[in-house]
Amino acid sequence: MRLDRILLALIAVIFVAQSAAVAFLWYDTNPWIDIVFHVVGGLWIGLLFIYLYFERWHVLPQGLGFFALLFLTTGFVALIGTGWELFEYFSAVFVAGYVPFGGSIPGVHFDTLKDIFNDTVGGALVALWYYLSRLRSRRPSR
Repeated sequence: MRLDRILLALIAVIFVAQSAAVAFLWYDTNPWIDIVFHVVGGLWIGLLFIYLYFERWHVLPQGLGFFALLFLTTGFVALIGTGWELFEYFSAVFVAGYVPFGGSIPGVHFDTLKDIFNDTVGGALVALWYYLSRLRSRRPSR
C-alpha cells in the first residue's frame, strides 16, 4: 500500500477544494462544509500518523490491537486538531484584530468542540480502515 501517494493526492484535493470554498464563499452559503473539511482533514492527519509511525519509521508494532490503534490515531488527530483550533483563535485575535468580549469569541466553544470531534471522526475512520486492511492482508487466499 502506497500511503505516501495517497497522502499527497489527498492533500492536493483538500487544497483545491479549500481554495474553491474560500473563493466561492461556500462557508457562508453552506455552513455544513466545515464539517466535511474537518472530517477529511482528520482523515489526512490520521493517514499521516499511520504512514509515519507504521510505514515510515516502524515505531509501532504491526500487530497492534484495534482499540490501541484507535486510541493512538484519534489521540494524534485530536492533538493536531486542537493545535489548529488554537492557531485559528490566535489568528482571529492577533492577526485579524478581533478582541473578544469576556475573553471569548461568541459561539467559539461549541464550534471548536465540533471541529475537534469531526477531526477525530476522520481519524477513527482511518484507524478502522487500516485495521481492517491489515486483517484482510493476513487472511490466506482461497
